[in-house]
Amino acid sequence: MESIDVTKPEGSPETAWKLQHQILLVFTLSVICLSLLGAMASSWMAREKFLSNLLDQGLQITNTLAPQSTLALLYGSGENAREMARAILNFPNVEHVAIYDIAGKNLLQEGVPSDWRPSNKPPEKLEAYLAHETADAWHFVAPVHDQYPGDEATTQLDMAIREPQLLGYVHVMLSKRTLYVMERSVFIENLVSTFIFAGVLVLLLPWLTSLLTRPLHNLALLMKQAEQGESHVQAKPNGPREIQGMARAFNKMISVLEQRASNLESQRHTLLQEIKEREEAEQELVVYRNHLQEMVDEQTNDLIKARDAALAGERAMSTFIANISHEIRTPLTAIIGFSESLLYSDQNMDDRINSIHTIIKSGNHLLNIINNILDLSKIGADKFRIAQLQFSPVEILKDIESLARHQAQEKGLGFNIEYALPLPAHITGDPVCLKQILINLYNNAIKFTGQGFVTIHVRCDIPHQQMTFAVTDTGVGITPEQLGNLFTAFTQADLSTTRRFGGTGLGLHLSRQLARLMGGDIKVESAYGQGSRFSLTIDTGPLSDVELIIDHAEIVKVPAAETAPREEYLSGNVLLAEDNANNQRLITMNIKRVGASVTIVPNGEMAVERALSGEYDLILMDMQMPVMDGLSAVKLLRQAGYSQPIVAITASALHHDVERYLAAGCDSYISKPIVLTQFYNTLRQYLAPGIAPADSDTIRPASPPQFIDTEEFRQLAQRFVHELPGIRQNLEQFMLSGEWAKLEVLVHDLKGMGGSFGYPQLTNKAGKIEFAIKNRSYTQAKSLLTSLVSLIGVILSHHDGTQPQMRE
Repeated sequence: MESIDVTKPEGSPETAWKLQHQILLVFTLSVICLSLLGAMASSWMAREKFLSNLLDQGLQITNTLAPQSTLALLYGSGENAREMARAILNFPNVEHVAIYDIAGKNLLQEGVPSDWRPSNKPPEKLEAYLAHETADAWHFVAPVHDQYPGDEATTQLDMAIREPQLLGYVHVMLSKRTLYVMERSVFIENLVSTFIFAGVLVLLLPWLTSLLTRPLHNLALLMKQAEQGESHVQAKPNGPREIQGMARAFNKMISVLEQRASNLESQRHTLLQEIKEREEAEQELVVYRNHLQEMVDEQTNDLIKARDAALAGERAMSTFIANISHEIRTPLTAIIGFSESLLYSDQNMDDRINSIHTIIKSGNHLLNIINNILDLSKIGADKFRIAQLQFSPVEILKDIESLARHQAQEKGLGFNIEYALPLPAHITGDPVCLKQILINLYNNAIKFTGQGFVTIHVRCDIPHQQMTFAVTDTGVGITPEQLGNLFTAFTQADLSTTRRFGGTGLGLHLSRQLARLMGGDIKVESAYGQGSRFSLTIDTGPLSDVELIIDHAEIVKVPAAETAPREEYLSGNVLLAEDNANNQRLITMNIKRVGASVTIVPNGEMAVERALSGEYDLILMDMQMPVMDGLSAVKLLRQAGYSQPIVAITASALHHDVERYLAAGCDSYISKPIVLTQFYNTLRQYLAPGIAPADSDTIRPASPPQFIDTEEFRQLAQRFVHELPGIRQNLEQFMLSGEWAKLEVLVHDLKGMGGSFGYPQLTNKAGKIEFAIKNRSYTQAKSLLTSLVSLIGVILSHHDGTQPQMRE
């Protein structure tokens, strides 16, 4: 076989070498397969022929034995045919000879024993036939008659035509051993001969394939030379027709390329001449081009980075959208479901209160998700501004403690804050951001802790003006692999964390961003299965003139900030500019609860008309309205000299938006959704204090029941009024002792009886007290109880001793 040594391109196999070996492999396998098939076919044909001969031999032997057994069957003795039987046994493959009479009795049996027995049914055939076949032998049977065709008649009676009479049977068993031996020997002989033939072909195949592949090999060499830059390379068209066509196509391609190269060379000389003539302009152009290339490269790199960041962001955003969709739908499901449940007529007071609490809790959770998304977008747009306010960190921690302790107790966890003194009484920074970060950290700690405790450790590095808040837990912990993605936006530790605990994957990322904006950072230490420690550091601002807390008793004295709205009664007229009907009803209800009056307009244009034509103590101006938006309305009012306070109500409370509102003339702003604490604090800032409406000293019972004129009703009503002093005494006693369970039972009974006996004021007041007690609003309940006691006194002072006054 001719050796082929073609220089291979780096990193790729040599094509002609592979083709030759592929041809060799295909032809070799084909020859082997054909050899096997030929050997098998030849063996099968030889077997069939030999089998046919053996079957013919068996039939002939059996037919020969049948007439020789006539005398033995006529005389009922096999001795007459024994010599014949032994002679037949000498034939090849005959192993057993037997003679049976018509009744199936064995008269003669020679050779190896056989289990075959003739059937009782006479055979229909007159000659030998194959009666039975086993894996090892053939069993031939021939019927024996008293005469056979060709026998000479001895008497005149024998000459009469008659049917042959069946005397018995002869049985010959022929072995298959010779057939099997012949099959193996023929197959082996054929296989050896075919493999010898195949070997000769295989030895000739390399020479044959080299004749086919040599032209391709030579053409590949020429292509390699052309690739390396050699000129005037031409292939000789030889070999098969297809390869000759390839060679001619190659030669034509080389000619075209050389012509093009010649043309390019001519053009190059022309261009060089032009370049020389414009050398000075070209130098300036080169400088400009280099600068432009640098700019293009820089922008290209920026685009590549932006593309990679966008792709990574798109993948993260897809995961985030799936998580945020689940997180938003979860509280929305609770809000919608429990809001609908409030319409059920069979719902009791406890169920309604629980439904309301669930709605509020789910709404706050939903608001927190939206705020996180907005804060993250503001940070990404570089529009987030950290406030620089002086505040008490201990007050923030007191608020955190009041929120977290209840949440931890619901899961059966312990919660504590440990203060490492001394601590500054005040620091400078953003209290809202600090509280937001701490809430996120302790929420995570409680969420991922099944049992044990959560602790916040607080200390201050006064010389370096930094405070540290370390949140530790005994929860599930974090693996080293999970720590790498812990602070990445839109991600959690892994998918199982999302499925098990929920969450958007924004909290820790946003918290770290806020911490860095506040001059600090968040670091984490964790051991999987043993808990985690998240350490938040922030700048405190200058501490040289700040008072230090050095005694734990001073920490105990610091009150927590007020979180519940104070509904102090106010007086004044409020103009509400709001286009959404639901917001109109909600804001109006909250204003009327504190005693102020409200006028509603649906757009900014009507707000300007009403404000300039009426007297209002405060304008609440929505910023997004039809016809004229709130910002334009505020500008028109200030240009017209309007001096009363205007407060913006907006769902867009970004820093730059608030600056626009204030610059246009707004005195303050309230963000949507409305938080009652902020809302009432704003109203108190601009409205005068009012006086709570007193209960009327004239009791106007409702229309009496149909049975009011009966003697029985008058007795019941009289008894109810006579029991009121005792009820009043019990109300005062239970209120002073704080026995709220007994108070709830008493006001529940009073709620049912008051309206029944013509005093709906009692029913209304008692129902409010019952609701406040079930809601654990004990301060509000005490205020209402005082009013109820006064109401009972008014009822008793107007009673004449027999029945309630019935006045319209």
